[in-house]
Amino acid sequence: MKYISNATETKQILTQWAEHGSVFVIETYFWNPGTLLQKSEQGLLQAILYQVLSACNDLVRVATPLRWKRSHRYQQQEPWSRDELLEALMRVLEHPNNTAYFCVFVDGLDECQGDRTKLVELVQRLAQTPRLKICASSRPRNAFRELSVECLGSSLSIQDFTGEDIRRFVLDELGKAIRSNPQHVELADVIVSKAQGVFLWVFLVVRSLREGFGEGDGFEMMHQRVNGLPSELEEYYKRIFDGSGPVYQRDACRILKVTAAFAAKGRAASFIVYWLLKQGIDDQDFAFQQGERDLQFHDLASMIMETQNFLNARCKDFVRMPDLKSNSPFDVGNYLLQSRVEFLHKTALDFCSTGHL
Repeated sequence: MKYISNATETKQILTQWAEHGSVFVIETYFWNPGTLLQKSEQGLLQAILYQVLSACNDLVRVATPLRWKRSHRYQQQEPWSRDELLEALMRVLEHPNNTAYFCVFVDGLDECQGDRTKLVELVQRLAQTPRLKICASSRPRNAFRELSVECLGSSLSIQDFTGEDIRRFVLDELGKAIRSNPQHVELADVIVSKAQGVFLWVFLVVRSLREGFGEGDGFEMMHQRVNGLPSELEEYYKRIFDGSGPVYQRDACRILKVTAAFAAKGRAASFIVYWLLKQGIDDQDFAFQQGERDLQFHDLASMIMETQNFLNARCKDFVRMPDLKSNSPFDVGNYLLQSRVEFLHKTALDFCSTGHL
């Protein structure tokens, strides 16, 4: 959605549609792990109304005349209701003095909490406004399939356009192991079909298959592995997390909570943080027993290797870290000072933020 909304072709088409009027692009999204406003119709309407009034600030008093009058009396205002927000938005969009056009991009309809029927009705209402176009995305859900057909006029299934790219990626990544056996090409087709256009799912599955090939797994085992994996990322993460065993699960919780705490502040944790975490897990008295000592080069290299193994064994599908370029003193020292550990993808953070840990 971000690519489409920022594409030059999109702006050109919208300019033609608006003819001689000004056109504004509004971007908003639902996020299920977020606050109530980030996953509700109320939040959607507030985001759209705010951006519309920012473009048409001369129509603020038109949007909500009663609140406009009260604003000069310095009275405490009541919270906005969903219906009031919608009425205010429609007043501005349909006002004769409004010369602006708007294109609203809404990502993640399926992450909105509440009545999906009401959400569909809201999108339908907005889409019927002459000066507004709407482009909405969702994972395949029946309510939104009907919306795309009945209201938005057309729809695109991402997997229809990414299938060949995914197939090429699978064949390239699995390399000789898959090309040496015609049955393995069939396996690539199964992955494409099950991926539903989600590249991250493909990346994780292919990495799992490569490990299987390295262990000597045959075609039947590979086929069972793919068929046994959930096609939804959240379920995939849950399967991986639940299957790690109680000991690794406990460690993984600590790793992921540390990573999530840094991510909440828009940062990535230093690699050394995880080395310290590992020491604390191995020995709870570590911080009290360690005196000052000079670290030799081989100590630093061992720190990196042990911590990488620790993270990979417990959270490989959740977090990522850079590779060590070489074992030279410069690269080892630079790695410890500069390297950061972060979530592999936003969906991994989402999983950790929705009560799974």
